[in-house]
Amino acid sequence: MAAPCRGAVTAPTAVFLVFTGFLLISKDTFGGRHLRPLESTATATRLTHSPRILRTSTQIFPRYIRSGEIILQNPRQRQCGATVSEASASTTPARLPALGLTAQELVNHDLKSLDASAAEGAGEVVKAIEGACVKIARALARVNIDKLTGDEGGINIQGERQKKLDVYANDLLKEALFDTGLVASIATEEEDDVVMAPIPPTAPVTFSVAFDPLDGSSNIDCSVPTGTIFSIYKLQETNFAEKVFYSPVKDILVSGYAMYSSATSLVLTAGQGTHMLSLDPDRGSFLLTNPSLNVPERGPYYSLNEGRFFDWPEGLKKYINDMKQGKGAWGKQYSSRYVCSLVADVHRTLLYGGWAGNPRPHLRLLFEAAPLSFIVQQAGGEGSDGEKRIMSYHPTALHQRLPVFIGSSLDIEELESYGDVQQGAARYEA
Repeated sequence: MAAPCRGAVTAPTAVFLVFTGFLLISKDTFGGRHLRPLESTATATRLTHSPRILRTSTQIFPRYIRSGEIILQNPRQRQCGATVSEASASTTPARLPALGLTAQELVNHDLKSLDASAAEGAGEVVKAIEGACVKIARALARVNIDKLTGDEGGINIQGERQKKLDVYANDLLKEALFDTGLVASIATEEEDDVVMAPIPPTAPVTFSVAFDPLDGSSNIDCSVPTGTIFSIYKLQETNFAEKVFYSPVKDILVSGYAMYSSATSLVLTAGQGTHMLSLDPDRGSFLLTNPSLNVPERGPYYSLNEGRFFDWPEGLKKYINDMKQGKGAWGKQYSSRYVCSLVADVHRTLLYGGWAGNPRPHLRLLFEAAPLSFIVQQAGGEGSDGEKRIMSYHPTALHQRLPVFIGSSLDIEELESYGDVQQGAARYEA
């Protein structure tokens, strides 16, 4: 039997540390103090952490405590007692944001090197959106208790019946954003025109925000996942607050979406990779749990309404038939996964690969296609209308619609190569 590595934690010591960690965590929890996680740039050689760990699909993250110092063992580092910097040098990006950051801190972190003048203000705007999303998540959890199911009675500009929570979420986001004193204008899927701030902001750097307050709201009554999608623009001039939404979509400063499901996730990009935060319901805030997501180059799933197969153009029919039979470039048989809630379908695609979309000119460029394409592109994927990339678009109308295919880069390229994948406009009852 090999001798234990020098400095390894023995069983009795481990038990003692677990007990000590529990006491310290309890003290901080009930004493009302919150601990900040250490920076994951990993320059320190020793970290203070509880033996309790939070596992995700790709990483193992320690939960830090004040004392009970032991050496952090990276699961990919086989040398016992390796320092954090040694253990993670080959697998951790140099500027990987720290686990446990709030959404505001994350945006500040990522924008500092890209646009330092906008970092602080954009962080405040994201904080306001985050707070609204927490309230929306709570409302969705109580939708049947508080009788929030069903239609509000109005019809939005898209010709869709507004759900009660569509209106609630829209009003909540508007109020939260204008209360920051940093947002000069907003565009929302639920209103015909740009909405200007009731009191024009006077801060040195101001912003405009476009959002879909509750994507997939037709699924609310049956508790299928829904989401909030948003994008933030930095204003170069105050008098540009209404025209900014007609800027090239590549000018988006920050994009994100919240997905309300068994867990509530907030996925963000500020142009420095795509990160996922998770809602801690006890604290009522989002914390960074999955930094620097990477969508697989290919995935064995496609996501669209296959009930419309006979209305599709020939190129799309051939592509889907080839994928289902394993006749594509990858040689694998693809499967269909379709929720009919765009945020849910894109979220699954971001994690597992493949693509999600709609071949009809149905989805909105400003409120859905552009922000989601930016998010997936920053994770290594692509967004396309079937012929050209969505991030090359220059909007011509506030509620402009287009076909959308978002997902793994090689899958999107192969789909485009078939040609004739865009369906003409059509309206369906269900």
